[in-house]
Amino acid sequence: MMANFNLKINKYLKAEQLFKETIKLLLDAGFVQHDPAVLEISLKLAGIYDLQYRYTEAEAGFQFCLSKAEEGLKIFKEKGEEDIEQEMNLYAMLGVSLDAYGKFMLKRKHYDVAEDAYIRAIKICENELADKGKPHPQTATLLNDLGTVYEQKKNYKKAMEMVCRAEKLAQDSPDNLAVILCNKASLLLRNGDREEATALFRRALRLAEKSQDDDTIIFVRIAMSKLAAPLRKTD
Repeated sequence: MMANFNLKINKYLKAEQLFKETIKLLLDAGFVQHDPAVLEISLKLAGIYDLQYRYTEAEAGFQFCLSKAEEGLKIFKEKGEEDIEQEMNLYAMLGVSLDAYGKFMLKRKHYDVAEDAYIRAIKICENELADKGKPHPQTATLLNDLGTVYEQKKNYKKAMEMVCRAEKLAQDSPDNLAVILCNKASLLLRNGDREEATALFRRALRLAEKSQDDDTIIFVRIAMSKLAAPLRKTD
């Protein structure tokens, strides 16, 4: 899709125009606003507004996606249909919308709103989207992000609790685990535990290098450089 290509190369206005045209085509074809296909594009539009610092439009866009995702689930339940796949898709869309809204609100420093969004998204992943009692893989990332929210709220005990839960779930996902270990190390530094924090940063670096996660590699190297700086001064 050309809209996605333009978004990838940062041509936001062109991407916005193409996404809006796609939504119009879908609606003209009989799709409803709460259809996951429409909401997926609507979320991308909200993200484009955010990238352009059009925060009022972005917030309205994310809230639109949330309300329509909830509306879609309500309508589905009222029909009383036994379509597990459709129900899972609707819950997944609500979860994705909550995640995106949580990230936006965290960025805007509306921490209470972000906390609520992440908690709701986590519950969906742990319950409705669970597979044979095992939480959805996205749960670890959401817990880690919720930990970041608590850290910003200076509730460090709760932040560590969330990050530790995320670490436990992410053992089979090296990409996510590297980022989670970085957050845990940062929290340990707040408690003055430099030794364990350094060990976690080193482990995170190995994982990030293995998965070629450049952003995490850079973050860890900067963090470790700062950790080493005081030691060099005393030599």
